[in-house]
Amino acid sequence: MSQRLPMAPLKIRRATPEDTLALIELAVEAFGESARAIAEDEFQTIGQAVRCQLHMLVALKDDVIIGMASLCENYSYIDTYCLAWVAVKKEHQGQGIGTSLVRDSIELAKTLTERKHGCVMLVSADRNLAYYTQLGFKGQTQIHPYIDETSNGTILTYIFKT
Repeated sequence: MSQRLPMAPLKIRRATPEDTLALIELAVEAFGESARAIAEDEFQTIGQAVRCQLHMLVALKDDVIIGMASLCENYSYIDTYCLAWVAVKKEHQGQGIGTSLVRDSIELAKTLTERKHGCVMLVSADRNLAYYTQLGFKGQTQIHPYIDETSNGTILTYIFKT
């Protein structure tokens, strides 16, 4: 009888500029080829102090990037961050990696917030609404379809106290 090898521990850390190419490929795998140009443009700010800095978290197993999630400050609303680029490689889905990335992103937003309250918001495809609701996000505002989606997205928010 063969023994099952233990899974490598999951490590989540801030992305570095050296991660950019792997993150672009993960974005294309998760969201389709139409996401490439957007990822190439947005991921250029990883690790840079720019006005709308992308705070990207990566999940790694055996030092290989298998997931990502990002926060970007919404300058229209104080202490509000947009959660985006939440993706996990197909072969690693269903293991709680995406959930860990979302929760760590919320914790990161708390450290970036200058006031006692803050907000993380996102646009969810209909197929992901139950998942984000389970994590504490709320909302029902419909918005235009996102990238290659055929149905409208829904704006969801997660309000927190620091």
